Amino acid sequence: MDRVQLARRIIDFGLTEQDLSLGRPRATESADRDALLRSAPAPLGVAAAVDALEPHFPSGLRPKPQALDPVPASGDALPRTDYVVITWTVAEQQALVDVLTPGLTRSDWHPYDRNFETEFLPEIRYDAPARAARRLASYRRTTIGDKAVLCVKSELHMNQDGVRTGDGTATLPVAKLFRQVIAEAQPRLVITTGTAGATYADHDLGDAIVTRAAKFRCTQEFAREPFANSEYRCDFEVPQAYFDAAQELLGVHAQELTEPDFGPPTTKYKIPGDRPVMPGRRNNPALRVDGRDFEAFRPMLTTDFFEFGTSENRLAR
Repeated sequence: MDRVQLARRIIDFGLTEQDLSLGRPRATESADRDALLRSAPAPLGVAAAVDALEPHFPSGLRPKPQALDPVPASGDALPRTDYVVITWTVAEQQALVDVLTPGLTRSDWHPYDRNFETEFLPEIRYDAPARAARRLASYRRTTIGDKAVLCVKSELHMNQDGVRTGDGTATLPVAKLFRQVIAEAQPRLVITTGTAGATYADHDLGDAIVTRAAKFRCTQEFAREPFANSEYRCDFEVPQAYFDAAQELLGVHAQELTEPDFGPPTTKYKIPGDRPVMPGRRNNPALRVDGRDFEAFRPMLTTDFFEFGTSENRLAR
């Protein structure tokens, strides 16, 4: 299994036929659909996350999913909103469903395929997840206090979609998706959130990392694109009024963040004595912010291949 296949397995872990047929069944490209379903090891059930989180939301700020009337067609433009939250994998979408659209399932989200056939499909390679799903994304509108939030699960992915256009250049349809989402929804802020591999030895499983910088580390299909090694910053003060509440929310499911037994030793964990493996370890998730908990503007890395941070490649530097 190469790194693209490994990334695809993570992206689609828990994928079901219902996910692929969201909105209405599609008979086309069944080979792609079958391949994706075979790679999805197990379906993800709806967690009882909201029941446990309910007492911990600040007063008046429990997310409340909103119905759109009429129910939008898959080709309709996105509704206007204050904020957009975009995530990427089936597991991440399930978390977003549980926390920001409580009481709903992934099947209750709306499919979104606006301009998919005409503007996006020619730029998506044959075995990409978006071809199997036959859409750009799925979404649901919710409110937090008096703010409208559009929750989006993208079917496009930087290292899954590109059609080669030259040596180190390729199409990047996910960039076009961002422009379309912003043009239609007109949000004040877009938050892209998901699962990342920590590069700091003192960061724990479950930590939430907030940084005001991002950097491309492209060495393969986008190695010769103008953005291949570009870094971007947002020079603003991170509001921290609700950080204590966020930290409390992070702790609700801390008991579930027990790592499996593992080995060999790492720079963080030393296996005692002559034991063959390190016993499973409990984690205490924390909210970590640049400029407060680690160096200011330390960038989040985005790669065009699946890369782990290790003590050897020193990505933390």
